[in-house]
Amino acid sequence: MTVAEAEAEIKDALAEHQRAKQLITSGEYSDAIVSAHRCMERAVKSLHKLVGLEVPETIETGYVDDADAIVRVLRRLRFPREHEFSRQQLLRIRWILSMWSWSSNIAVYSYEESPASIFFRKEDAQMAASHAETMMVHIDMVISYCRNGDIKIISA
Repeated sequence: MTVAEAEAEIKDALAEHQRAKQLITSGEYSDAIVSAHRCMERAVKSLHKLVGLEVPETIETGYVDDADAIVRVLRRLRFPREHEFSRQQLLRIRWILSMWSWSSNIAVYSYEESPASIFFRKEDAQMAASHAETMMVHIDMVISYCRNGDIKIISA
């Protein structure tokens, strides 16, 4: 488990977020949603690297020991009372991931033999990018708190 590996993964997430914003500008909304979702997945992968957990193949459905990917990470972090908000935001990420996972699948594979482009508008892609940014901010904050020792990483 290393903070450096987690920070490197967050940088990759940021690059994917920038790509999503560029795709929005060029009017490629379904591709922007896919890119925003990749950003979200990379951000969550950074948490796994932070606490030394193997990254599940699929973040949203990565159940091990009766806990999903986010809960497994949370069990490895000790949040002092003053950082309870950060813990709660990581739980919120679980909901965000599920929502955009479905949308990303539609954007990649389409739905009912209809092109993905009919399902998504600019506002949808902007919302996906906004959620991705929110996730990165909160996850980066947790990584920073771990680097500073404010939040403790618990070994297995």
